[in-house]
Amino acid sequence: MTEPIAVTAALLRAQLPEVPLREGATLMARVASRGESRAVIVIAGIPVSAQVPPEVQAGATLKLKVAEVSPE
Repeated sequence: MTEPIAVTAALLRAQLPEVPLREGATLMARVASRGESRAVIVIAGIPVSAQVPPEVQAGATLKLKVAEVSPE
């Protein structure tokens, strides 16, 4: 099983209003840059800050699956 990547759903909704966020939906993302514990991933051309597992490197392409969507 892969480790989850944490992205704030409210941030995604504000920056990517046209991207549907439903449980089970998949999104493609590219890791633009990588820091100690956070990275900038690009979803639909929009950079978003995310917490990623240590093995995820800059330049990687990620297939993200929405595991949970909540009002928060």
